[in-house]
Amino acid sequence: MKIPDHAAYKMLEKYGITAASWAFARNFREAEVAAENLHFPVILKADSPDIIHKMKSGCIRTAYHRDHLRKMFEAVMSSAKRIGRVNGVIIQELVYSNLENVHELIIGVKNDEQFGKVIMFGAGGRLTAQKDVCFRLIPLSKADAVDMAGEPRISRLLTRRDKIASVLLKVSKLAEYEKISELDINPLLISDKGLLAADVRVMICS
Repeated sequence: MKIPDHAAYKMLEKYGITAASWAFARNFREAEVAAENLHFPVILKADSPDIIHKMKSGCIRTAYHRDHLRKMFEAVMSSAKRIGRVNGVIIQELVYSNLENVHELIIGVKNDEQFGKVIMFGAGGRLTAQKDVCFRLIPLSKADAVDMAGEPRISRLLTRRDKIASVLLKVSKLAEYEKISELDINPLLISDKGLLAADVRVMICS
């Protein structure tokens, strides 16, 4: 069962994993306040237990200014309601991943029938389809995390492998202590300034 997206972001925060600034809005008035606090442009994402792939479902939009916000809010809500239940909308700062020295990564957790919980790391975002990833068993040791941070091909472009290893250890701990069956942080944005989780999906054991 997929937990609400705002609960998934809070779960990351509980384990010290930094997400791009966000707020949860149950209605348009709350969305207005959130967008003003975050500053335009902002991303709007449907928070729904029934939507796994928001982009394919038309449930992610960008609002570039205040006059544009209502139209995008209504578009996201309308698309989401055609699919299923809707908790509200996540309003999030827009992080430009196409800038120089910003790379899109993925960290995932799944429950393997044979090995138990495993953690994945590699190229994410627009590069997810390349399957440039590696896997380890949970719990991770520090040595495991360091090895993972340097294993995928994309790691040759990364300068903050120590920060990646730190996040991998935090995700491993989350997976140990929370009753999750699946987790995806995609994309995890890395730049010279650090790492930010730009989107997260968490499934819990039913």
